Amino acid sequence: MSNLIVLNSENYSNGKFTYRFPSAQTFRKGDLIGVQSVSLYNSFFNVESARGNTIQIDWPSSASDWVSVTVTLDDGFYDASAMNSKIQQACFDNKMYLDGDNGTIKYYIALGTSSTQYANMLTTYSVPLDTAPPTGATWLQLTGTQRSPRIFFKTIGPLYGFPAESTATTSYGYTQDTSLVTYSLITPQVNPFNSVVFTCNLVNNGGLAFPTNFLYSIGLNNGFGELVSSDKVEILYNNVQQGTYNDIEIKLHTNTLDSLALLDTNALILLSIIKKN
Repeated sequence: MSNLIVLNSENYSNGKFTYRFPSAQTFRKGDLIGVQSVSLYNSFFNVESARGNTIQIDWPSSASDWVSVTVTLDDGFYDASAMNSKIQQACFDNKMYLDGDNGTIKYYIALGTSSTQYANMLTTYSVPLDTAPPTGATWLQLTGTQRSPRIFFKTIGPLYGFPAESTATTSYGYTQDTSLVTYSLITPQVNPFNSVVFTCNLVNNGGLAFPTNFLYSIGLNNGFGELVSSDKVEILYNNVQQGTYNDIEIKLHTNTLDSLALLDTNALILLSIIKKN
């Protein structure tokens, strides 16, 4: 006989779902636990300080110098459009632009998308030699050869299609005398993981199973902020480790088994438990 247990936002705290049994439960060999259904929102950040959250923008100055600014991103979800807004906000804050006509601002670096190329594209423009910096800028009017800004994506590069690196070693977008469109070098991965893995303190599948406490997984097949629901398929049961338990604890992980925390705790997990005796 299957026993059903409902977990929702009331059971979620500190990165895990916890259900406390009304009284201690003893499980024996042959007892099983599985997930009947899951519904949760894709509310996971793609940029976090723990994984690296800085980029560097260099603006040309004088004949061969650069003025650099390190941009620290707040934890959040940044698609190409949001990242472009962040880049241009940093340029605005640091006077890395030129004044245009009628009070407009001319930016010289932009991140966009190309649906036909299935890629992101970084566009940079050479800064003219005959235009003075805006008031308060720390860079000097260019001399000699026109140059464009450049950007170092560091560890967040793969989100936008550029290889990851821990330091500011490889820049993108730099050119002389002309505009340049640089397409992402790898497929953009704006979602840094493709599924959510559930582990459970009751589970011990043993043998070659890894992790041994694996309970369930669900693909993130909807965009940020959208509802993700499991398919209606036959329940895959897992072996319960023999012993006496006061509660069930379920933790969430990425497909690379890094810990996850829900931003939107409006979730539902329906568990099925079979006790043989």
